[in-house]
Amino acid sequence: MDSLTDIEVHLDRAKRSYDNAYRQLKSGRGNLIGQTEKLRELGLKSKKSIPQSLLNDLEEENERNEPGINAKELTVES
Repeated sequence: MDSLTDIEVHLDRAKRSYDNAYRQLKSGRGNLIGQTEKLRELGLKSKKSIPQSLLNDLEEENERNEPGINAKELTVES
């Protein structure tokens, strides 16, 4: 049972770390998605685009915090 308890503790810790990293990716000032959009506006060309699920999450976050931002415009052109 001690082994299972240890695994549970480590899984919980890993989940918290994952959630924190994901939150930094998509929300708050200086988030990676926002920085990517700023680079695109400056002329960055990319072969990849931001996954739609992240854009949807960002749009919901922005509607709660800053109603004027439209995440549908946040794509990186290839």
